[in-house]
Amino acid sequence: MKVRLISGMVALLVSVSAVMAGDEIIAPNAAGTKAILFTFNGLQTLGVGTFNGGIGGKYFITAPLAIRAALQFANSNMVIAANPAAGQTGKDGSSDATTFGISAGAEYHFLTSRVSPYGGAEVLFASTSTDAKSVVNTTAGIQTDTKNSAIGPAGMTLRVSALLGVEFFLTKELSLGGEYQLGLNMVSHPDEEQTIGPTTTTTKVGGTTSEAIGTAGLTLSVYF
Repeated sequence: MKVRLISGMVALLVSVSAVMAGDEIIAPNAAGTKAILFTFNGLQTLGVGTFNGGIGGKYFITAPLAIRAALQFANSNMVIAANPAAGQTGKDGSSDATTFGISAGAEYHFLTSRVSPYGGAEVLFASTSTDAKSVVNTTAGIQTDTKNSAIGPAGMTLRVSALLGVEFFLTKELSLGGEYQLGLNMVSHPDEEQTIGPTTTTTKVGGTTSEAIGTAGLTLSVYF
């Protein structure tokens, strides 16, 4: 692990030194410039991941003003096998969660040099639903089906954030950026529905609101 980390750091330093030794780079943020956005995972693996949990892009409307957006989709499903005793039959359990989301924001760049600080704002909306079925290990057992569990991530999220960041251009086509986000996070949880045999019980959950200053991690932008 240490060897990979050191190798990654050396590779990054060599790359940065090479690009900085060339001509002064002017940020390619003229009107109509586009970029694909990734989350940069760091020096150890030099990998990229999803931006804001999905596919991200940026488009400059004018030289200092850019808009950005991301689409989210995630689905996870797990089957929990039943283990009935001899002579008994049962039912497998399962756990399922699905998330859809979209975010949109704007960046106003104060400089068009290699180091380009910016301010802006972003709005994110996401919806998550869950469904869990219990394991039944006996023939006479009754399966419990719980939709949107009160202890799970189910709900609709609205997050509004003010942004303050810096974008550093390694080349005219490639940049790394980091930003602070001052956000208001509002989550509306749906009612939990638990069905046991013919009986369904509904439990109201309500909503939560929180405010926080956080970081978005490093963003790798590929311009074209």
